Amino acid sequence: MRKDTNDWSKKRLLSLRVNLEGHLRFGKPVIRPATTRLSSSKEASHIAVGGDCLNHSCNNGSICIHGECVQVLRENCFELLRDDSNLQGKDGVYQIYVAPEVKAVYCDMSTDGGGWTAIQRRQDNSTDFFRTWIEYKEGFGNPTKNYWIGNNAIHTLTKDGSQELRIELQRFNGEKAFAQYSTFSLGSEDTYFKLLCLGIPEQQVNIFIPIKVH
Repeated sequence: MRKDTNDWSKKRLLSLRVNLEGHLRFGKPVIRPATTRLSSSKEASHIAVGGDCLNHSCNNGSICIHGECVQVLRENCFELLRDDSNLQGKDGVYQIYVAPEVKAVYCDMSTDGGGWTAIQRRQDNSTDFFRTWIEYKEGFGNPTKNYWIGNNAIHTLTKDGSQELRIELQRFNGEKAFAQYSTFSLGSEDTYFKLLCLGIPEQQVNIFIPIKVH
């Protein structure tokens, strides 16, 4: 994908969309901190102020500070699961802090131990993925069904190179496949969101669409 909107770019995006939609019913690439980094002592938390708690208690993991409910936000789904083991197996939409904003994202809290942040989710064809550069940059859709988290967000989440990438696909006939890569990093807009790093496949099952890095 290129930043300009010339005919080549449009045709390239359309080609990718048709190829995927013609063969796949379901797609979900997800990322999480690499296994070797899970014991990191980094405590990246941010707070979002909710309602007052002078006359009632706070909920949803928030705490009462100076009369206001304050929610502690983490920077990815793995940090949420690490801090609350009760989330194990509870896939769904959660809020995380992806600088400089709070984003609603889909978290896979089940697969291979959980803690995966979904960067794309496609459950059906009700959402048009043939979008502009700006839309792919900022993200679009609804994480409860179909969405793209945004290239800016992917860059922020992966810029230190410590993320794993897992891609899950399913054909219309029910055939499933996945590939899991040891590292994954996406460049900033200045690099046209170039794929900077894609590690060796750690696991793969029935890969029917090869992934190539150019």
